[in-house]
Amino acid sequence: MAARRGGTDRSGTGQGMVPFVLLALADAPRHGYVLAGYLADLGFRRAAQDASVVYRVLRQLAEEDLVMAEWMLGDDAPPRRTYRLTPAGEAYLHERAADLQRQAERIEVFLDRYRHLFPAGQTTSTPPRHPARPGETPNDANGQ
Repeated sequence: MAARRGGTDRSGTGQGMVPFVLLALADAPRHGYVLAGYLADLGFRRAAQDASVVYRVLRQLAEEDLVMAEWMLGDDAPPRRTYRLTPAGEAYLHERAADLQRQAERIEVFLDRYRHLFPAGQTTSTPPRHPARPGETPNDANGQ
């Protein structure tokens, strides 16, 4: 396992798109621009606005041996780099899928509670109350 997995996003790439990139490559090898279009269709705005974001993710995944890049020769087209999932990438995809499943379950619990507290269309005009920290009064915590 590589050290950067789950770490901070130092390069400004869209780490949230990593499982989607891996899933797309599990289906079939793809070119970077094809992946950018796929991610844009899923709502990843950064991929739609700047395909270099996808290429940075692909380079990172290649450095971690999760994907492999191969040059493909076309009949009348210049060579293009195609990316495919490696066995390590498939294993990491399974890990991320399990993580996302747990996260989806937590989100559903949150949304159930939210819907219970705020039935459709009902909101309050009162600002939310924040709990006081040790040494603070409730009014201090709420900016009063």
